[in-house]
Amino acid sequence: MKYFFLHVSKTAGTSLRNALREKLPPDEFLIVEGAPSRETVREILEGADLNKIRLIGGHIPNWTFEESANCTGQSWVKFAVLREPFDRLLSLYHYLSASDHPAHACFKGLSIAEFCEFASSGQRPDLNMCYSFSPTGSYDEAHKVILDQNIAIYTIKDLENLFKNLRWKLKIPLAMRFDNKSKKTIDVKDVHTLNTSFLEEDIKLYKAAEENEFSKIRTGPIEKIFSELCIKYKENINKRLKPRISAR
Repeated sequence: MKYFFLHVSKTAGTSLRNALREKLPPDEFLIVEGAPSRETVREILEGADLNKIRLIGGHIPNWTFEESANCTGQSWVKFAVLREPFDRLLSLYHYLSASDHPAHACFKGLSIAEFCEFASSGQRPDLNMCYSFSPTGSYDEAHKVILDQNIAIYTIKDLENLFKNLRWKLKIPLAMRFDNKSKKTIDVKDVHTLNTSFLEEDIKLYKAAEENEFSKIRTGPIEKIFSELCIKYKENINKRLKPRISAR
Protein backbone atom coordinates (compact mmCIF):
# COMPACT_ATOMS: atom_id res chain seq x y z
CA MET A 1 0.00 0.00 0.00
CA LYS A 2 1.22 3.50 -0.86
CA TYR A 3 0.50 6.62 1.17
CA PHE A 4 0.36 10.35 0.51
CA PHE A 5 0.69 12.61 3.55
CA LEU A 6 -0.95 15.92 2.71
CA HIS A 7 1.06 18.16 5.03
CA VAL A 8 -1.05 21.17 6.00
CA SER A 9 1.33 23.79 7.41
CA LYS A 10 1.62 24.13 11.21
CA THR A 11 -0.39 21.01 12.06
CA ALA A 12 2.40 18.94 13.68
CA GLY A 13 3.26 17.59 10.23
CA THR A 14 7.02 17.89 10.77
CA SER A 15 6.70 15.87 13.98
CA LEU A 16 4.70 13.17 12.21
CA ARG A 17 7.09 13.17 9.27
CA ASN A 18 10.13 12.77 11.54
CA ALA A 19 8.44 9.95 13.47
CA LEU A 20 7.76 8.14 10.20
CA ARG A 21 11.26 8.78 8.89
CA GLU A 22 12.83 7.18 11.96
CA LYS A 23 11.20 3.85 11.16
CA LEU A 24 11.10 3.88 7.36
CA PRO A 25 14.04 2.99 5.07
CA PRO A 26 15.28 6.12 3.22
CA ASP A 27 14.46 4.73 -0.23
CA GLU A 28 10.80 4.15 0.76
CA PHE A 29 10.13 7.74 1.87
CA LEU A 30 9.96 10.83 -0.36
CA ILE A 31 9.62 14.35 1.05
CA VAL A 32 8.76 17.06 -1.47
CA GLU A 33 10.25 20.24 0.01
CA GLY A 34 8.77 23.74 -0.19
CA ALA A 35 5.52 24.53 -1.99
CA PRO A 36 6.24 23.22 -5.50
CA SER A 37 4.21 23.82 -8.65
CA ARG A 38 2.22 21.07 -10.38
CA GLU A 39 4.96 20.79 -13.00
CA THR A 40 7.62 20.32 -10.32
CA VAL A 41 5.59 17.71 -8.44
CA ARG A 42 4.96 15.84 -11.68
CA GLU A 43 8.68 15.89 -12.54
CA ILE A 44 9.58 14.63 -9.04
CA LEU A 45 7.07 11.77 -9.23
CA GLU A 46 8.10 10.80 -12.75
CA GLY A 47 11.76 10.77 -11.69
CA ALA A 48 11.20 8.77 -8.48
CA ASP A 49 11.32 4.99 -8.15
CA LEU A 50 7.69 4.56 -7.17
CA ASN A 51 8.06 0.78 -7.04
CA LYS A 52 10.11 1.29 -3.86
CA ILE A 53 8.54 4.40 -2.37
CA ARG A 54 5.72 3.73 0.07
CA LEU A 55 5.10 7.22 1.42
CA ILE A 56 5.21 10.71 -0.10
CA GLY A 57 4.77 13.81 2.03
CA GLY A 58 4.90 17.55 1.54
CA HIS A 59 3.09 20.88 1.42
CA ILE A 60 1.34 19.79 -1.75
CA PRO A 61 -2.33 20.73 -2.22
CA ASN A 62 -4.50 17.73 -2.95
CA TRP A 63 -5.49 18.82 -6.46
CA THR A 64 -1.82 19.32 -7.37
CA PHE A 65 -0.95 15.83 -6.17
CA GLU A 66 -4.00 14.30 -7.87
CA GLU A 67 -3.08 15.76 -11.24
CA SER A 68 0.57 14.75 -10.88
CA ALA A 69 -0.06 11.28 -9.44
CA ASN A 70 -2.47 10.37 -12.25
CA CYS A 71 0.43 10.28 -14.68
CA THR A 72 2.15 7.52 -12.66
CA GLY A 73 -0.64 4.95 -12.73
CA GLN A 74 -0.24 4.46 -8.96
CA SER A 75 -3.05 4.55 -6.39
CA TRP A 76 -2.45 6.30 -3.06
CA VAL A 77 -4.09 6.24 0.36
CA LYS A 78 -4.21 9.87 1.47
CA PHE A 79 -4.28 11.38 4.93
CA ALA A 80 -3.96 14.81 6.54
CA VAL A 81 -3.88 16.39 10.00
CA LEU A 82 -5.94 19.43 11.03
CA ARG A 83 -5.31 21.81 13.93
CA GLU A 84 -7.62 24.08 15.93
CA PRO A 85 -7.75 27.12 13.59
CA PHE A 86 -6.98 29.91 16.09
CA ASP A 87 -4.09 27.97 17.59
CA ARG A 88 -2.79 27.21 14.10
CA LEU A 89 -3.14 30.88 13.08
CA LEU A 90 -0.99 32.01 15.99
CA SER A 91 1.64 29.36 15.27
CA LEU A 92 1.62 30.31 11.59
CA TYR A 93 2.04 34.00 12.44
CA HIS A 94 5.07 33.38 14.66
CA TYR A 95 6.62 31.04 12.11
CA LEU A 96 6.15 33.33 9.07
CA SER A 97 7.11 36.57 10.82
CA ALA A 98 10.37 34.99 12.00
CA SER A 99 11.16 33.21 8.72
CA ASP A 100 14.06 34.29 6.49
CA HIS A 101 12.60 32.61 3.41
CA PRO A 102 12.24 35.11 0.50
CA ALA A 103 8.61 34.05 -0.03
CA HIS A 104 7.82 35.09 3.55
CA ALA A 105 9.37 38.59 3.36
CA CYS A 106 5.91 40.21 3.24
CA PHE A 107 5.22 39.00 6.79
CA LYS A 108 8.31 40.55 8.39
CA GLY A 109 7.53 43.17 11.00
CA LEU A 110 3.75 42.66 10.93
CA SER A 111 1.83 42.74 14.18
CA ILE A 112 -0.65 39.93 14.76
CA ALA A 113 -3.49 42.37 13.94
CA GLU A 114 -1.80 43.38 10.65
CA PHE A 115 -1.19 39.72 9.85
CA CYS A 116 -4.88 38.95 10.31
CA GLU A 117 -5.85 41.89 8.08
CA PHE A 118 -3.46 40.67 5.40
CA ALA A 119 -4.84 37.12 5.63
CA SER A 120 -8.40 38.47 5.43
CA SER A 121 -7.55 40.26 2.17
CA GLY A 122 -7.38 36.91 0.39
CA GLN A 123 -3.98 37.61 -1.19
CA ARG A 124 -2.59 34.35 0.21
CA PRO A 125 -5.29 31.64 0.17
CA ASP A 126 -2.63 29.09 1.13
CA LEU A 127 -2.82 30.44 4.70
CA ASN A 128 -6.05 28.48 5.14
CA MET A 129 -6.41 24.74 5.79
CA CYS A 130 -9.34 24.39 3.35
CA TYR A 131 -7.03 25.54 0.55
CA SER A 132 -5.06 22.29 0.91
CA PHE A 133 -8.12 20.42 -0.37
CA SER A 134 -9.84 23.00 -2.59
CA PRO A 135 -8.19 25.83 -4.59
CA THR A 136 -11.08 28.15 -3.68
CA GLY A 137 -10.49 27.59 0.05
CA SER A 138 -14.17 26.77 0.39
CA TYR A 139 -15.40 24.54 3.23
CA ASP A 140 -18.10 23.00 1.04
CA GLU A 141 -15.61 22.03 -1.66
CA ALA A 142 -12.99 20.85 0.82
CA HIS A 143 -15.60 18.73 2.62
CA LYS A 144 -16.74 17.19 -0.68
CA VAL A 145 -13.17 16.45 -1.82
CA ILE A 146 -12.37 14.71 1.47
CA LEU A 147 -15.47 12.53 1.22
CA ASP A 148 -15.21 11.84 -2.51
CA GLN A 149 -11.53 10.93 -2.39
CA ASN A 150 -11.55 9.13 0.97
CA ILE A 151 -8.90 11.35 2.54
CA ALA A 152 -8.40 10.23 6.13
CA ILE A 153 -8.56 13.26 8.43
CA TYR A 154 -7.00 13.39 11.89
CA THR A 155 -6.76 16.10 14.52
CA ILE A 156 -3.65 16.56 16.65
CA LYS A 157 -5.57 15.08 19.58
CA ASP A 158 -6.27 12.01 17.43
CA LEU A 159 -2.54 11.65 16.80
CA GLU A 160 -1.64 11.93 20.47
CA ASN A 161 -4.16 9.20 21.36
CA LEU A 162 -3.00 7.05 18.45
CA PHE A 163 0.66 7.21 19.50
CA LYS A 164 -0.30 6.36 23.06
CA ASN A 165 -2.32 3.32 21.94
CA LEU A 166 0.37 2.09 19.56
CA ARG A 167 3.06 2.51 22.20
CA TRP A 168 1.01 0.30 24.56
CA LYS A 169 0.03 -2.20 21.86
CA LEU A 170 3.44 -2.62 20.20
CA LYS A 171 5.57 -2.08 23.32
CA ILE A 172 8.04 0.23 21.58
CA PRO A 173 9.23 3.80 22.27
CA LEU A 174 6.78 5.96 20.33
CA ALA A 175 5.63 9.41 21.41
CA MET A 176 4.07 12.44 19.76
CA ARG A 177 6.85 15.03 19.77
CA PHE A 178 6.41 18.59 18.61
CA ASP A 179 9.33 19.45 16.35
CA ASN A 180 9.65 22.81 14.58
CA LYS A 181 7.61 24.40 17.36
CA SER A 182 7.07 28.16 17.13
CA LYS A 183 7.84 30.38 20.11
CA LYS A 184 4.54 32.02 21.01
CA THR A 185 4.52 35.43 22.68
CA ILE A 186 0.78 36.09 22.26
CA ASP A 187 -2.12 34.39 24.03
CA VAL A 188 -4.48 32.64 21.63
CA LYS A 189 -7.44 34.19 23.48
CA ASP A 190 -6.34 37.65 22.30
CA VAL A 191 -6.54 36.55 18.66
CA HIS A 192 -10.30 36.00 18.93
CA THR A 193 -10.82 39.77 19.19
CA LEU A 194 -9.11 40.45 15.82
CA ASN A 195 -10.37 40.29 12.23
CA THR A 196 -10.29 36.54 11.66
CA SER A 197 -13.15 36.27 9.15
CA PHE A 198 -10.83 34.31 6.86
CA LEU A 199 -10.90 31.45 9.39
CA GLU A 200 -14.63 30.81 9.01
CA GLU A 201 -14.23 28.00 6.47
CA ASP A 202 -11.39 26.39 8.44
CA ILE A 203 -13.43 26.51 11.65
CA LYS A 204 -16.25 24.60 9.96
CA LEU A 205 -13.81 22.02 8.58
CA TYR A 206 -12.15 21.50 11.96
CA LYS A 207 -15.52 21.20 13.68
CA ALA A 208 -16.51 18.52 11.15
CA ALA A 209 -13.31 16.62 11.98
CA GLU A 210 -13.90 16.94 15.72
CA GLU A 211 -17.46 15.68 15.34
CA ASN A 212 -16.19 12.65 13.38
CA GLU A 213 -17.97 13.52 10.15
CA PHE A 214 -15.10 11.83 8.34
CA SER A 215 -14.88 8.77 10.59
CA LYS A 216 -16.81 6.57 8.14
CA ILE A 217 -14.11 6.97 5.49
CA ARG A 218 -11.12 6.75 7.80
CA THR A 219 -9.25 3.72 6.52
CA GLY A 220 -6.67 4.07 9.27
CA PRO A 221 -3.59 4.83 7.14
CA ILE A 222 -1.57 6.17 10.05
CA GLU A 223 -2.49 3.20 12.23
CA LYS A 224 -1.63 0.78 9.44
CA ILE A 225 1.65 2.33 8.38
CA PHE A 226 2.89 2.82 11.95
CA SER A 227 1.85 -0.71 12.91
CA GLU A 228 3.69 -2.13 9.90
CA LEU A 229 6.75 0.03 10.43
CA CYS A 230 6.90 -0.55 14.15
CA ILE A 231 6.64 -4.31 13.75
CA LYS A 232 9.52 -4.18 11.26
CA TYR A 233 11.38 -1.90 13.65
CA LYS A 234 10.98 -4.44 16.46
CA GLU A 235 12.11 -7.28 14.16
CA ASN A 236 15.25 -5.35 13.19
CA ILE A 237 16.03 -4.56 16.83
CA ASN A 238 15.62 -8.25 17.75
CA LYS A 239 17.91 -9.31 14.90
CA ARG A 240 20.62 -6.96 16.15
CA LEU A 241 20.17 -8.17 19.72
CA LYS A 242 20.28 -11.92 18.96
CA PRO A 243 24.04 -12.13 18.27
CA ARG A 244 24.73 -10.32 21.55
CA ILE A 245 22.46 -12.66 23.48
CA SER A 246 23.93 -15.81 21.91
CA ALA A 247 27.48 -14.49 22.50
CA ARG A 248 26.84 -14.48 26.21
